[in-house]
Amino acid sequence: MVTQLHDLMAVLPAWFAGLLGGVVGLCIGSYLATVLSRWPRNLRTRDGRSRCDNCHVAIGPLHLVPIAGYVMARGRCRNCGSSIDPDHLIVEAICGVIGAICGAAGVLLVAPFLWLLAVLAMFDARYFWLPDRLVAATAGAALLVPSAAEWHLRILGGIIGFAMLWIVAAAYRRIRGRVGLGGGDAKLFGAIGLWCGALNLPLVLLIASLLGLLDAAIRTARGGDAATLRIPLGTHLSLAAAGLLLFQTALNGSI
Repeated sequence: MVTQLHDLMAVLPAWFAGLLGGVVGLCIGSYLATVLSRWPRNLRTRDGRSRCDNCHVAIGPLHLVPIAGYVMARGRCRNCGSSIDPDHLIVEAICGVIGAICGAAGVLLVAPFLWLLAVLAMFDARYFWLPDRLVAATAGAALLVPSAAEWHLRILGGIIGFAMLWIVAAAYRRIRGRVGLGGGDAKLFGAIGLWCGALNLPLVLLIASLLGLLDAAIRTARGGDAATLRIPLGTHLSLAAAGLLLFQTALNGSI
């Protein structure tokens, strides 16, 4: 079925495939934005329609349309006028763009991996939390993503990616007596290794580390305490992996 979908997207005009991918991405983004909103509050995605966080009135069907609903509501609840979390709009827009790019490039199979990385980046940036179910889904999606890495290197990448950050986290806890690296970071790096392979892991980690240093510098410049500063490594790992995947796809001439 996966091969048939790939072959179907390959024969579609690029503009139509991009449009189709964008629409699918918006719908996926709407669902993932609901996950981002509800899971931290111990709510399930199937617990009824979305509601205003302030007055708890259900959001109307028209206002649930990805992006357009937010624009029509002008970012505010139609009942009480309180602001709607803009993260919903951001996730929808990012997933829509990802779907459009991957569809136009004929690599729509890459999109699920990137969609999951996008929402994981948002989760870690906002809550310093990488949900196990989303990381597991990312690992599964990574195995479906076309990759230049050989299969044995991908499996090895998954093992090394997890083990590398798990050892760093364990050593930090032992030396400093406190948690410095979450377990979700190691699992996510393992999932990324299943796509990029063992040989590309150092590059992903290097890019993520540079992004983390830039993030830390910005936070410190804004008055953050360098001694207690928390940096969402999962966010930077997700951005690094997504960037590398898009770059490699473009380099191969698919985009």
